Formats: sequence, structure tokens, C-alpha cells
Amino acid sequence: YGNMKRIFTYGTLKRGFFNNWRLKNSEFINTCVISGYTIYDTLCDYPVAIKDDTGTIKGERFSINEDIWLDLLRIEISSGYSVEWNKAYQSYIFYVSSLEKAKNRWGNKIEEVGEEWTER
Repeated sequence: YGNMKRIFTYGTLKRGFFNNWRLKNSEFINTCVISGYTIYDTLCDYPVAIKDDTGTIKGERFSINEDIWLDLLRIEISSGYSVEWNKAYQSYIFYVSSLEKAKNRWGNKIEEVGEEWTER
């Protein structure tokens, strides 16, 4: 378990969603709500968390191995996300630093969806 990492998922990696298979050899930790981000629907079948001071997101935490971590880094970073260690929640989260950057990447039609994203 030396190289295990904890991630916070809020979109297609959650249990029951289409990308959860990527976490097949990982351990579900819990469902929780984290603050400091607002979730938006990209209208591309997945959401984006945008860093802010007031938002909260409901999602799931997992413990993952190095192979899964490297796979997620490759996918998420190439899709325009950044990653940071969230000290308060002891998990990594993939996010975008501003609404402006998200609109530049996914267009002006992205929309805030409240605390939890669900597939359309």
C-alpha cells in the first residue's frame, strides 16, 4: 500500500457511472461533500469542478494504486484539468482553476449543476 493515493471523484468515475471501470482495482473509501469548488456540466457527458471560495461538491473518495493514478493523470491532464492535493479532505482532485478557463475549453454553454452531477 506504499504507493496508494486517495482521489475525490465527482463525475464519471463515481460508482455506477460509465468510467468507474477505471477504478476496478481500487478501494471505495466514502461519499463526502468537499468545499472550495463548484461543479459544472460541460455538456460533453462529464462535469468539471471549478475552484472557488463558496461552492461544495458531493462525490466519492477512493484509494487507488500507482497504475490507476498514472492512467487518470494522462486522461485528465490531456482533457484540460489540473490536479491538486486537497489537504482538508486528504485526497487529490482534478479541477479547473477558473470559470474563464473552463469556458475557453468547453464553451460558454457550460452550466452550474448544484452540489452533485448526474448523467443526463
